[in-house]
Amino acid sequence: MGEAVCHSFSKSAKTYARFSSVQDRMVQALLTPLADRFYAKVLDLGCGSGNVLKALPSLGLKVGEFVGLDISSQMLALHPTTSPNAKSVRLECGDFESVKLTQSDLAIGASSLQWADNLGKLCRHLSCCCQRVALAIHTAASLHELHAFLNTHSPLRGAKEVQDILKQSFKGFKQTMWVETFKQEFNDRESFLQQLKKGGLLGGGSLPFSKAKALKLHAPYASLSYEAIFFIGELI
Repeated sequence: MGEAVCHSFSKSAKTYARFSSVQDRMVQALLTPLADRFYAKVLDLGCGSGNVLKALPSLGLKVGEFVGLDISSQMLALHPTTSPNAKSVRLECGDFESVKLTQSDLAIGASSLQWADNLGKLCRHLSCCCQRVALAIHTAASLHELHAFLNTHSPLRGAKEVQDILKQSFKGFKQTMWVETFKQEFNDRESFLQQLKKGGLLGGGSLPFSKAKALKLHAPYASLSYEAIFFIGELI
């Protein structure tokens, strides 16, 4: 994961939760098929300020040991350290591409793995140490309105590339994969711009002055759309 992405999330840590409503919807969509079960050990990759842990009670999902891993210590400082649905919660600061991942019953990556520099390598690693995985990965179609207006390219992978990587990396798993789109609407330009700034999906990149000015003053602000590949795999 690049330094720009890490810096972006760390910088917006204190306000991130207010702008993560789409991520909350993605967590619900991703984990609903796994609801009302017990998992002895859960690994949350890119756990942020705790969207997954906070969702456990509403899903009826019970956990023995919950391990949250995130590259931003500022995010982890805001992450809950207890849950009525987890016997223990442990938080670790590190890059999920470079730390040694321990054996887990379930690995969750809800809107985080799109930032992996080598997604294939990471997924192959997960396939060796996890019995089950639940992943939601944003594609290049996310924020397509913004990129079309600015005439810029998304830093994310296309849907087919993500799907191919998942299929190949989890060959020994029973695979369930689907695509979902989400829409977020805004009443004014300021809330639109704040979402872009604080939501984390731009990856910390900077725009040339002319494009930054056009975004601030002229970009259509009625809505933003997001596309993600959802994947649930269970070792056969």
